[in-house]
Amino acid sequence: MKTMFTRSFAILLLLTTLIWSCAKEDLNTPDYEPFGNVAAAAYSSEIPQTYMGHMLKMVKESPGWTPPVAARAFGYTGLALYESVQPGIPNKLSMAGQLNELGALPLIEENKDYHWGICANEAMFTILSLLMDNVSSENSTTLQNIHTDFENSFDNVSPAVLERSMTFGKAVAEAVFEYSKTDGGHQAHLNNFPADYIPVTGESAWVPTPPAFAPALQPYWGNVRPFVASSVEQAIAVPPYAYSTDPSSIMYKQAMEVAELVNAAEPEHVAIALFWADDPGATFTPPGHAVAIAKQVIDQEGEDLGKAAYVYAKLGLSLHDAFVTCWHNKYIYNLVRPVTYIIDHIDPTFTTIVGTPPFPEYTSGHSTNMGAFATVMESIYGKHYIFTDDSHAGVHPARSFNSFKEASNEAAISRIYGGIHYRQACVQGVILGEICGKNINKLNWNN
Repeated sequence: MKTMFTRSFAILLLLTTLIWSCAKEDLNTPDYEPFGNVAAAAYSSEIPQTYMGHMLKMVKESPGWTPPVAARAFGYTGLALYESVQPGIPNKLSMAGQLNELGALPLIEENKDYHWGICANEAMFTILSLLMDNVSSENSTTLQNIHTDFENSFDNVSPAVLERSMTFGKAVAEAVFEYSKTDGGHQAHLNNFPADYIPVTGESAWVPTPPAFAPALQPYWGNVRPFVASSVEQAIAVPPYAYSTDPSSIMYKQAMEVAELVNAAEPEHVAIALFWADDPGATFTPPGHAVAIAKQVIDQEGEDLGKAAYVYAKLGLSLHDAFVTCWHNKYIYNLVRPVTYIIDHIDPTFTTIVGTPPFPEYTSGHSTNMGAFATVMESIYGKHYIFTDDSHAGVHPARSFNSFKEASNEAAISRIYGGIHYRQACVQGVILGEICGKNINKLNWNN
């Protein structure tokens, strides 16, 4: 009996080994495709992290990528990334049919397998190549090399899955780009200062400011299509305080606050003003700063591809809507900047710590930007998320925060410390940004 059992076991073991050997051989054949899609959570966030890191560099180093224009690019890039992997994220829904005027997007083939890393690689390379068409040859080559290096890492993927995934990722990005071309901001990086704009005149009206005395930047940006149609209407700021040069007026007192804070600036206030300045050309702009923080959080949390795509999509969409909303308000109210008011009515020798950018005062772009950022990031990571922002490593010391809201408030007040805004512009800016962030949060992201 024992001998018969031993022989039967040996035969069974041999058959099992043969079957497994055949199976292994099948796995290595060129036509092998994995059974069932592996979720996007199975992939690391290396691909979006690498591309976003380079995008920040391109925004900084390429001409014309001013804050509203950069925010728009982050919005469409985040959308393309998310849609390229959304079918691989369980319980997550497409934004097709949800965003303002966004129709159908390319779909995956049913019962076919996809490699979500390949989809993301193709989508990010394609959307950045199309959106950022004026980068230096060096940055263009780096972008191409990133794409090629990731592509070469997929050498163990079957040709069928590789081709199918590449085709889908590219198709999604091209569809998102076509969508972007209809929003009124297409190639705005080439025309930040429309020659046909005639500035509003009057005692309270904005005029070009030192140091550059440049004309009004993107005066029509408030007409660019937001991702959530209702954002602009919902986020009309309360009017600024009545213009007055009377020392007892709120307007005068707000200007005096700015003058006093700048003229007797504490070292910590100067540090805060410079840390959040994020001037275009010198840095990756305010929306780039928000994205840079998100990038650090994603690294800190060790997020997977699906989660990273979700973060960048929500954040990018909210930043774009925040800047459309903010610029809409700026050119409704056309309020004079503190530097002009203070020089004319308080202190003719006044100079700011940070250069005043060339557009009207009310509301604050930095504040609106960070209000949207905090609202979206809180929806993902909670209201008490502790982090350190080392976005300006090697230039400014890192700053630590106990919440996204704390960072948002510091960014807002930094503009008062720098001499750029009155307090009301910063307070109202944060409120407007929060409205935009909430509208993005309210979209149907989950099944």
